Amino acid sequence: MAKNRKIASTKSAKPAKAATSEVEVVEEKKGMGWEGGVALFTTVILLAAIILVDMDLGDKFGQGMFFK
Repeated sequence: MAKNRKIASTKSAKPAKAATSEVEVVEEKKGMGWEGGVALFTTVILLAAIILVDMDLGDKFGQGMFFK
């Protein structure tokens, strides 16, 4: 014998309310962070070292790329 199955209705007793949450908007800091500062400092020091070594090569041996 077949069992009686009750079909659930598609209408719910209470309408579902959408869950709301508050969102806090935080502005990002303007300017360079410490990572950018370290990268900029390293780049400047590296370029200065290359120029000084080239100046020394040009002065002593006449073989510098920029200074001869």
